Amino acid sequence: MFFNDGEYNETEANPADKAQIEVAVNKVMGKPKPDYNWNFAQELMRREHNLFNRIDWRGGQTSSLSFGQGYYATRQVVERMKLLDALSLHRCCVNCLSFNRTGDLICSGSDDLCIIIWDWAKGKPRHNFRSGHSLNIFQTKFIDSVGCLDIVSSSRDGQVRRAVIPPSGSSSTKTTRLYNHSDAVHKLVVVPQSRHEIMSAGEDAAVKHFDLRSNACSTMLRCISSEDNRRVRLFSIAHHPYMPEFCVSGSDDKLRVYDKRNLNSKPVHEMTPKDLKDIKITQITCAVYNHSGSEILASYSDAGIYLYDSRNYKDGEYLHYYEGHINSRTIKGVNFFGPHSEYIISGSDCGNIFFWDKNTEAVMNFVKGDHAGVVNCLEQHPWMPVLATSGLDHNVKIWTPSGQPEAEVPRMDALKETLQRNFRRSILDVGDFDINQIHYFIRQLIEPRRNAAAAAAGQNPRERNHNLFSSSSSSSSSSSNISLSPGNVATGTGQQQEQQQQQQRRRGSQPSSSDEGNADVLGCRSQ
Repeated sequence: MFFNDGEYNETEANPADKAQIEVAVNKVMGKPKPDYNWNFAQELMRREHNLFNRIDWRGGQTSSLSFGQGYYATRQVVERMKLLDALSLHRCCVNCLSFNRTGDLICSGSDDLCIIIWDWAKGKPRHNFRSGHSLNIFQTKFIDSVGCLDIVSSSRDGQVRRAVIPPSGSSSTKTTRLYNHSDAVHKLVVVPQSRHEIMSAGEDAAVKHFDLRSNACSTMLRCISSEDNRRVRLFSIAHHPYMPEFCVSGSDDKLRVYDKRNLNSKPVHEMTPKDLKDIKITQITCAVYNHSGSEILASYSDAGIYLYDSRNYKDGEYLHYYEGHINSRTIKGVNFFGPHSEYIISGSDCGNIFFWDKNTEAVMNFVKGDHAGVVNCLEQHPWMPVLATSGLDHNVKIWTPSGQPEAEVPRMDALKETLQRNFRRSILDVGDFDINQIHYFIRQLIEPRRNAAAAAAGQNPRERNHNLFSSSSSSSSSSSNISLSPGNVATGTGQQQEQQQQQQRRRGSQPSSSDEGNADVLGCRSQ
């Protein structure tokens, strides 16, 4: 097998595999879709005459707000999603997106070490500045500060940094380092209902808390596997929208939910679907709460997407299961869509964006979201039917519902062909090495030695990392395509990573604290 511009050359399947693929495709395509329950003419009349129900009135909603939320939740919106604009200014793949509270701005972070704030409706950048990170930016978030643009970011270099842009703007935005992890930080969250608190989860297994008022940083917990007493590399963290609760996920198949009031005890829940309990070859690349916190959505590498009941979880049980996409080449995001989380959205290694109905598990639509081959990030607008996505392409794509519906969405013949290709890759190619996986494996073997040699020579950590990746620039341009599944990487890789972390801790090495990142433009090494 090999990949070329996102296309996949098929591996010949035997009759048993063909039958398995056909069963899987028919199962997905046989899911029933919800009925159309939105009458445009009737709802427009209600809005014009300011008619709304008593529940909405007691909640303080106007008829226009009720109309907008009702339309946002309809099947028509999902079926009419079209590309509005592609925001191009980054020079490498875009790893993270975030809307501000009012929804008029998007901040994006990239492997080019720059953060760009976009006025997405006009399709123009508002601010563009160096992040101060020395390696790939993995997460950017707006902080709801008054009178300025306040952004916090995290990176592969383990740093969590902050940038404040005054109302007048600035020709050279300075960033400051808030605190460090000893390994990559893929996700951070600004605590809901509290704009002064930041939480982050890193591959060093640590969950850290930072208070912007006191500049105090604390390690809340270390995620340790109860089965083999090893640290779990964390890829995702999400906070409950209303309660003092959060969940983390990473390099094993357990989604852990913690109560912030009692962190000394075991997790409140360790969620694992019964389908995967005996496999133990997968990991969770992303987990998010729904709009009310009653459900948690988790995307599994080399498996599907599972929806859990966060309030009444029972061991091994889940509410729904969504499949048809591929999640193996990157640490891929997943999200809800709709004002009350009516739909599930995810990117795929095939370059498509999939929309599922939350209750029926039916594929409502799929659109081509990345020509380079992988869609990683999906962020919905806070209150409008607008979706922002990014991946290996060097741009940010904005999706909105169009005025002209298609005759059939999704086209069943195109959907069947896509599902067949995706299930064929999932069924036939598990465990195979491609060239990017080999490069990744080699780097994991040689990096501890290079780190030790650089430390002995007194080399700057930033220079060490830059030289490491520059030396393999011919292969790093597509290293974000590597498979991160434990089933697809030799078992020695995990041991090498543990050794590397131990050496770093013994040396006491810390990322550079300078306010300006000076690394050259990096190849596409997304997550």
